[in-house]
Amino acid sequence: YRCECVPNPPPTGDGCDTAVLVPVPSVTDGTTIGATPDDPSIPACGNPAGLTSPSVWYRFVGTGTTVTISLCGSSFDTVLRVYCGSCTNPTCVAANDDACPLGGSQVSICATVGITYYIRISGFGNNAGAFHLTLTEDGIPCSGGGCSGPTSCVDCSGPVLSENEPNCGIP
Repeated sequence: YRCECVPNPPPTGDGCDTAVLVPVPSVTDGTTIGATPDDPSIPACGNPAGLTSPSVWYRFVGTGTTVTISLCGSSFDTVLRVYCGSCTNPTCVAANDDACPLGGSQVSICATVGITYYIRISGFGNNAGAFHLTLTEDGIPCSGGGCSGPTSCVDCSGPVLSENEPNCGIP
């Protein structure tokens, strides 16, 4: 007998163009293990952490309320970025590393009704592992944040945290 090892396929949502649609609210468990790093030309959203680590993508449609995207409770030091626009021309909305204890990331954004937002999940310093993605909304109409059209998004900026990443999109 001959035994051949065949690598596992990458996880679902391995690239922006295959981002998995998730509803708001929702809870999704997943992994970045076996995923590939993204094209380095995708914006870092002011946060260089995790740019070369394996990443997976999800997407949701804005509800007109404040949506919180959380990776709290994940098994590794996560980095979270949220974009709008398109996969070929993504625009940063928010980014975070370490908003939660034990290295989980979290952002809250005013998600404009009908606009698609892309969630990029990766790890700090090439980390990979299992994550717990939770999307919640406060149910209160909001305005002035997020995207007003397919390419008119707010860029991420703010104070820098301990690993040199901005503290963007956190209420």
